[in-house]
Amino acid sequence: MGRHELAALAHNDHPISAPLSDSTVAHLLQRAIREQDDHLLDLGCGDGTWLLRAL
Repeated sequence: MGRHELAALAHNDHPISAPLSDSTVAHLLQRAIREQDDHLLDLGCGDGTWLLRAL
């Protein structure tokens, strides 16, 4: 199975290129990080922008 087929299966229920607003990203990070010792794992294919913002 090729990369494009895998990506299509993995993202079948949501658009992968849909841009998120700044406030939506802030809300998602607030929900993901609740305690000081919480961890995040980014399995995406970007440049880690959300992880850097979470820091």
